[in-house]
Amino acid sequence: MTGEKCTWKFNENAFYWETACGNANQFMDEGPKENHYIYCPYCGKKIEETK
Repeated sequence: MTGEKCTWKFNENAFYWETACGNANQFMDEGPKENHYIYCPYCGKKIEETK
């Protein structure tokens, strides 16, 4: 993890988001941005989505 952001990457095989801080999060629909997640609930850093 670098700087003040926590990178979230979607795992298409398992259908969940992997976080740079070592956790995973699953949404019923869409992703973090669409579900109004701005900060990572695990480490508190701002979320940066990657594909």
